[in-house]
Formats: sequence, structure tokens, C-alpha cells
Amino acid sequence: MDDINQALAMAQKMMGGVYRFSVYQVSYDAIQAFRRATDVSIETRKDGGVVAPSMILCGIPTEYPNNGIRFGSSVLNGGDFFKWQGPIQAGDVIATVTRLIEVRAANGQHGPLLILTYATDYRNQRDDLVGERQHTLIMR
Repeated sequence: MDDINQALAMAQKMMGGVYRFSVYQVSYDAIQAFRRATDVSIETRKDGGVVAPSMILCGIPTEYPNNGIRFGSSVLNGGDFFKWQGPIQAGDVIATVTRLIEVRAANGQHGPLLILTYATDYRNQRDDLVGERQHTLIMR
């Protein structure tokens, strides 16, 4: 789909939809691997449990629904914003819920752009919100 107006209309129809994609088991080994890869410290609770660095959310795969939206030949990362909400512990099961929250067209230096912004909530098995992410994709 090369017409910006068609792509924009299709994307706008997706606004407000809720998409559940990833479920991730936070293991002690995953926390240790993340610690070694990033050189960040981890917290040990008084009962011996391990609290993961909040940045571990960056490593949880998240998919973005596009329901067939096709525009241009490239998809670029337009930026990420994370907000940490609560502790993540070894043994937690983190589920992601993603929504398309903004759709817009813009004129870029080399032609039209379709800009999609998604919001993802990260919740543990108790349905506690442990993190939020906004991610922008730019299609050109």
C-alpha cells in the first residue's frame, strides 16, 4: 500500500484495539544474565528473593499490530519511552498488552511518513502494573 491516505485510514481503524502478545517468565537465570550483560546490580530481598533491574522490561519481546498496514519501503524506530512502575521479581510472569494510541501522517525530507505510536503495559501474574512503554514506528 503506497498511498498515504489509504494507510492512514487503515491505521486509524485500529485505534483503541487491545492486543495481547507476549508472556515472559522472569527467571533467576534471566536476571543474572541481564546483570552480566549490562553490569547493573540486582537487589536481594530479606527473604532471599531476587528483584530484577527494571530495565529487564526492555528485553521482553513486544510485537506491534499492524493488521496489514503497508506503506513505503522502510520502517524506522521513532523512539521509546519507558516508565517503571513496580518491582519485578524472579518467578514473576510478565504479560504485555499493546494499544495503538496515535496515528498521523507527516511530510519528511524524502516524501510522506506514516507515524504510529503504541502504548504497552507490562503486568505481572497478580495484574500489578510493573512498567509502561511508548514506542513510535515511522513508515516511509
